[in-house]
Amino acid sequence: MADVPFLSNTDLYVRDAKGEMQLYKKAGVAVSSSRLAEYRLPQLYVHKLNFENFSLDVQAGYIEGLKEIYTSYKNTAESQKQNSEKEAQEDVFDLLGRLYEKLGRTPTPDSLQHLLRGVTEFIDSTIASRDMVNLIFARAKQQRGVQQKAVSNLLLALHYGRQNNFSRDDIRNMALSAFLQDVGIYRYLGKRVSEEEIQKHPEKSAMVLERCNIQNDAIKYAVLEHHERLDGSGIPYGKRRLSSFGQLVGIISEFYGIYSENSVRDVRPIHIFQYMKQDVQDQKFNPELFKQFAYSLL
Repeated sequence: MADVPFLSNTDLYVRDAKGEMQLYKKAGVAVSSSRLAEYRLPQLYVHKLNFENFSLDVQAGYIEGLKEIYTSYKNTAESQKQNSEKEAQEDVFDLLGRLYEKLGRTPTPDSLQHLLRGVTEFIDSTIASRDMVNLIFARAKQQRGVQQKAVSNLLLALHYGRQNNFSRDDIRNMALSAFLQDVGIYRYLGKRVSEEEIQKHPEKSAMVLERCNIQNDAIKYAVLEHHERLDGSGIPYGKRRLSSFGQLVGIISEFYGIYSENSVRDVRPIHIFQYMKQDVQDQKFNPELFKQFAYSLL
């Protein structure tokens, strides 16, 4: 269990020789660092009634990890800062992905609020960086998945907002919308479902936010509208009147989706924008918003 270092507030169990569960570690007690270092941990289990607490415990650890990473590189000697920042960005990318996965698998009001606090702190403390954008493109060549897409979309929205001098609240809303747009898709992973059901995933994501008591209408509308298009050709409702964040997240989602599908080739952002220009001409995307997003990456 890779998350053991974080589980100080969760009861952990182990099976005895008879196959029965026995308490291994009580909540409030950390597993000793020496045992972790020596890889002497047995197979550990969490009681299903404690699973929500387990998820929150892990998320808290990841969020602390985010803080430690940035504190570490900010305090590094100037001569070493460039390499330290690159390593920090790699670690942050991984931690954000793991946070997103935990949320997707156990979406509860507490788990989502916990994640939003951690991600909001990250958004507020991060300066737009060309290196972070380059990391998105490099990662797209290495791996794919829901978490990869979520973190990449968050960082693209964050970069766009910083480049265009949006307010702190607007940057938060657009970045969180981009991050959470597909959170409802976890229900489909590993299952055989129809195309019609998959096309409903914006509704499912919006329902997760509703169930988790997210009151921010800007985020909820953006999540619900990210596959809608201004010409009425989108899903799930074929809407034509869309929120500004819904339009932006739609452009970001489309851009990253095309890029990641073609990342094994020598494709660059300019090639994706040239391909997407037809959708702009067909009035699927707002031309000015599309141009602003493209210029933020070129």
